Order: sequence, then structure tokens, then C-alpha cells
Amino acid sequence: MSDPRGHSTEPSGEVTDGELNVKAIVYAGVGTVVVTLVSMLLVFWLFQGMRKLEDREDPKPSALPEAAEKLVPPSPRLEISPPENLKELREREATVLDAPAWIDQAQGKVRLPIDLALDVVARRGLSEAPPVEAAPAPVDAPAAPGTAPAAAESTASAPPAGGAH
Repeated sequence: MSDPRGHSTEPSGEVTDGELNVKAIVYAGVGTVVVTLVSMLLVFWLFQGMRKLEDREDPKPSALPEAAEKLVPPSPRLEISPPENLKELREREATVLDAPAWIDQAQGKVRLPIDLALDVVARRGLSEAPPVEAAPAPVDAPAAPGTAPAAAESTASAPPAGGAH
């Protein structure tokens, strides 16, 4: 086969430089190298920033032995061993919550374990609160000259806002 210009349209086994776009291949290669270098620089910058942040938060120990000594606060030291103190506190709390004990034996008041106390309250219910005594009326200061004493009395005897439902 041939085209009107006399060129053969059959594929030949040879490839010529005119068929390849060398300029595009070079640009793609250079672009790949540039993107790779920029990515490497960004990752390097990121790791340097992380290293500086880590050094700021956890500085390396000093080479001087005096600087490596553990500083003891001055007396009186209120807590010498916080983990042991916390363990003792938890044990005392567990004893108070889980073991019965007399509060006032003469009046018959006893402290019950928490689970038993919850059962007792669930069966009996809560007792009603004692009635609240009415507070005495506030003592008004003597009226200043030129003010009406009736206005002060009307605000003191007014019912509370919101009303009863």
C-alpha cells in the first residue's frame, strides 16, 4: 500500500528519530528529576523540624555529673513516695467502702459496706428531709428622709416571681 505522495503506509521494523518526540521525553525526565529532588528536600526539612522539636521537648542529658543528679526539694517534703501514698489511700478507701464499722455505738449508727447500703436504700427508700424553718424577715434599715416607707413594704410583701404551679 502506498499513499498518494508515494510513501508506504505499511509499518517498517525501523524507527527513525523523526517519529519520536525527543523534546517531550527530555522534559518528562527533567520534570521527574525535579519533582524527586523537591520531594527529597521537603522530607529532609520535615525530619530536621521533627528532630528540633524532639530535642526541645526532651533535651539530651548533660555530660556534667552534677547536672545529672536528681534534685531533692527542700524540707519539709510532704510526699516522699507519691505512688506508695496513692496505693495506701486506695486501700483505706476500699476498707471504708467495703467494711462495716461503728460510727456511734451509743446511738446505734453503723457504717455499712457500699453495696449493702445501696440495697437498704433501694428497699426502704430515702427518708424525707426535715422541714425547713422559715427564715426570719430581714430587718429594714431606717428610711432615708424623702423616701416613701410604703414602697419598701410593698416590695417586701410581694409574692415571689414565677408563682406556684
